[in-house]
Amino acid sequence: MDKYSEQILKELLPLEKEIPVKRVKSIVKEPAHLDHWSQPILLERAAYLRKLAKAGDGQASETLKEYPGHATML
Repeated sequence: MDKYSEQILKELLPLEKEIPVKRVKSIVKEPAHLDHWSQPILLERAAYLRKLAKAGDGQASETLKEYPGHATML
């Protein structure tokens, strides 16, 4: 902070408050592994499942990915 900014802040702020210190944003770490399905791929899979549902008993599903405690499905 330059000299003039400090002087202005000292005049504007009450005496009991300190001059604000510029804070540095913390770095957010990305997950180690990330699965991503783009919109076109998901729409293609959904269209395929609609065809399967029409040909069968009216329902269809697909497991996209299995994980240790859960799964992602359409």
